[in-house]
Amino acid sequence: MKLKNMFVPALVCSLMLGCCMAGSAENFVVEENSDGVVLNVQNTHTVELAVDGTSAFRVSVSYDGSIQAGKIDTIMVAEQKETASYQKVTDGDFVGIKTSFGTIQLNPKTNAFQMLDSTGKTISTVDNFSMYTPNGKTQRTLRGIASIEKMHTDSIDLCNSPLQNQDVSSGDRVPDFPNGLNVDSQRVCCETCNNNTNCNTWVYASKGHESPDGKNCWLLENVHSTHNAQYRTVGGKITPPPPPQNTLSINLGSSGSARLYGSGSGGGDATTLSRTNSNPSVSNTQFYVPHYYTTDGYSALGVSVENFDQNDYSQYPASWDYYNNNLVQWNMAGNMANIYLIPAKNMGDGISKYWDLIGRPAVPPRYAFGFLACRWGWKDSTTVYNTLKEFRSGNYPIDAWISDFVSRTCCILYFLVISS
Repeated sequence: MKLKNMFVPALVCSLMLGCCMAGSAENFVVEENSDGVVLNVQNTHTVELAVDGTSAFRVSVSYDGSIQAGKIDTIMVAEQKETASYQKVTDGDFVGIKTSFGTIQLNPKTNAFQMLDSTGKTISTVDNFSMYTPNGKTQRTLRGIASIEKMHTDSIDLCNSPLQNQDVSSGDRVPDFPNGLNVDSQRVCCETCNNNTNCNTWVYASKGHESPDGKNCWLLENVHSTHNAQYRTVGGKITPPPPPQNTLSINLGSSGSARLYGSGSGGGDATTLSRTNSNPSVSNTQFYVPHYYTTDGYSALGVSVENFDQNDYSQYPASWDYYNNNLVQWNMAGNMANIYLIPAKNMGDGISKYWDLIGRPAVPPRYAFGFLACRWGWKDSTTVYNTLKEFRSGNYPIDAWISDFVSRTCCILYFLVISS
């Protein structure tokens, strides 16, 4: 990792009864380098606001008191031959960097964050950008994000910006209606939730897709996540659960109309393009990545200091969830993380710049464009040889053969030597 020991003046200031907290924004700047600026934030952690390549921001966060925030060495980001120039900017208590493609700023006193596009339009803002849950701490609240705290007032309309084709993954139903209701419309369902003091989230089933007992509306107190589900709609507030131990969380504000795409898919959600979460993993028939493009106007890529989940090597510990149509929360293992933010005019622009960051796909070899013979569980080598001979003798085109064997076996079943 390209990380440094903590800059001494920042620690000195931390020891002087919070002298940095009372000073100007410039007092929080630990370092300026060719990539960006490093800030001492709330005397608890450091953040580097930097550029990476010609069109991406990198925000590095470190809650390790001995290691300054910086770029994590990872195969997920390609080596950049060119890097965009930047200008350090201050706006009140905010310190940031401005480039030709946008601006990112952080308030080191409050940990508030904002990102602007090249025209100066705000595309993401949040009151509390990051937090760390260390080992031994089992619960943490999100300070400064009132909209996702569990509260119910007349000023909050739970009917605004529902999530179409979504259902809750789990939750606690309100005591008044533990078995659900049958209502005339989605509006009646959400209004019933609005008028129930215990209700924070509602689920509505489209006509013709009610539950077996005829219910089409369910009211819940606490919901932590959703998943894709046809003919269901979720509305109201979704409260992030306490992060696991040794987890660094990064928050990004979102508009109520935003839709998120480009995080992979599996057999259960391949027909739905938008996503409300991603838990990166690779397994049979599914592939999910720590990335999304949002219609708010940017792409994001999360990089953990850990290369894989310690409990499951097929998973990458940098997940995200979309809450209440106003917050994206990333959770990454460890006390350091990088998040790459790429302002983009549209999805095509976002994907193109994302490829610039991670490396553009290589053109496959010529045979990969031809006919490939594949099956799972070839019986034995004789079967394979005879099948290939039948392709040739019958003049069937074949450019490649894929040997998909049973992988969880104790023994080597047979060897194959294929020529020409």
